[in-house]
Amino acid sequence: MSAFAGAAGLSGTGGFAGFASAGPAPRRVAALPKPAPTARNRPSVFTAVGLAVWGAAVGTLVSAMASANSAVTRILILHAATPL
Repeated sequence: MSAFAGAAGLSGTGGFAGFASAGPAPRRVAALPKPAPTARNRPSVFTAVGLAVWGAAVGTLVSAMASANSAVTRILILHAATPL
């Protein structure tokens, strides 16, 4: 009797031969001969993930515009207040 008999995936008296027994193919292996799925650059807007992605993009854009506006305003104020 094998020392591995009764372990997960090694049941019976075959020991490691249990790995070679016929059985259903895992999904990853079964998907190999199929064509690759089409890649999508962006999720649809009409899903929860799509709304989250677009909301994050809009929030990032608004934040960047606010930072740029603040920087330009400070430069203009310093330029106007500093005599040269």
